[in-house]
Amino acid sequence: MSEPFSIEDAREHFSELVESVAGNRERVAVKTPDGGEVIIMNAEDLQSLEDSLAMLSNSEFMTALRESLGQAARGEFVSVDDLMSRSMTITKE
Repeated sequence: MSEPFSIEDAREHFSELVESVAGNRERVAVKTPDGGEVIIMNAEDLQSLEDSLAMLSNSEFMTALRESLGQAARGEFVSVDDLMSRSMTITKE
């Protein structure tokens, strides 16, 4: 993300900023009169962030994720090739 735009510059170039956010999935910061900042971002990116936050806030999901990562670290996983061969065996039976 680049330097924040002043609210005046953002207003003057609003169409270009919106096109950049929509087309390039950039995030644009705009300084507010009180010294804060707001962000203009693509709606799909916002939805993705909200979905990620929802998952990370779900204790059951996080427990399962930690368990899965631990299993992977210990080598307790099935390779794609093994999974495919198991699938073929089940299909043939």
